[in-house]
Amino acid sequence: MNKIGIVGFGISGIAACRWAIDLGFEPTVFEKNSTFGGCWLTNSYEDCKLQTSKYNYSFSDIPMPSNYPLYPSGDQIFKYLKDYITYHNLEKYTNYNSNVQSIKLIDNIWELVSNNILYKFNFLIISSGFYSTKKQLPHSIIPREVKANMFNGKDVVLIGNGPSGCDLSCLAVKNNAKSVTLIYRSPKWIIPRYICGISLHFLTNQFLLKKAMKHHTYLIKFLLCVFIKIYYITKKINIFFNIKIPNEKITRLNLAMNDEIYKFISQNKIAYNNETLVNVNNDNTIETVDLSFNKLIYKYDILIDCTGYKQSIPLLGYNDSIPSLYKNIIIPGYNNIGIIGFASVFNWLETSDLQVRWLLNVFKKNIILPSKEEQLVNINYQTSVLKKEYRVDYNDRAYTIHNYMKSLTKDIKNISR
Repeated sequence: MNKIGIVGFGISGIAACRWAIDLGFEPTVFEKNSTFGGCWLTNSYEDCKLQTSKYNYSFSDIPMPSNYPLYPSGDQIFKYLKDYITYHNLEKYTNYNSNVQSIKLIDNIWELVSNNILYKFNFLIISSGFYSTKKQLPHSIIPREVKANMFNGKDVVLIGNGPSGCDLSCLAVKNNAKSVTLIYRSPKWIIPRYICGISLHFLTNQFLLKKAMKHHTYLIKFLLCVFIKIYYITKKINIFFNIKIPNEKITRLNLAMNDEIYKFISQNKIAYNNETLVNVNNDNTIETVDLSFNKLIYKYDILIDCTGYKQSIPLLGYNDSIPSLYKNIIIPGYNNIGIIGFASVFNWLETSDLQVRWLLNVFKKNIILPSKEEQLVNINYQTSVLKKEYRVDYNDRAYTIHNYMKSLTKDIKNISR
């Protein structure tokens, strides 16, 4: 009666397996890749670093090593996950190279087909990843295929100014690319991790986020402008008024952290161009249109697609979106399945770890869910508040993360012992 299937063995799936065992379930993990890691396996790239601090990216029972830097590298994150899996002996519950083909609910039992084998579970956790599906431009490579030694003497064009686009454009410069052009459609807040030796992760503390919520994030925008200007001055970078800053609210979609890109832009080592991609041709050229609708053509040796990922959960029929879930976990009306890791936050691992513990207590009926109708009322209310007050979608919990985690923690603490 306690058999539980877990789809995905990235950070959310690892947490799900660990806490399922702790709470007396019999887990079986299905991972389509040959090893663990999720996005740290499939989407990581050379010179990749964590975009948030290690204190916001640790499991609740084992913190990251004290000798790790505040912003660990992709390799360090991968080692941390490996050590965590080994410590809890999780791999004996895991089936690698397991492609989940379908899931169906029949007589309140989840029937899962993987590699043409039928499995049956009382409970199911989907932890396949917020960044698992990517559309690739023709004739391009994606970030995880990048190797530093490929840039020497090459004309490099990157599409997209998110974290990977910024990081890889700097990597190309440092590895002697002939030219580097970063083409973007919408401006982003690109901020350094440190200013005058002080880490900017403190901007995510509860006090400042509450102030930002109250004042519609103008405070955070003002502070960021001040900090970035200070950074420019201390680094002798004279491009402050040449860099476009987003007019809309700061969200997960328009924020990236990078410590070098402004320096390379100011030195004309990176052409940072606000244009729209029109076409990728067969002759190693791309066509774009600038803000004045002028057609531009770029010749490239290497084209890197950093345009981001498609949010979807295909196994559940959500091919182009993520559904609005009760507590960002439960599909209303389905109390024996949970979706973990699909709330957009800056502390992904910490939040997924807490979501899993909350969900497993729902499965054990230690936490009693409201009716389907009440869940839908709660979702509609939360959606309207987030849209009206914060101008973000329901799955973006960055500004409300502290309240969100308090809500889950309160439910867990209310369990009678």
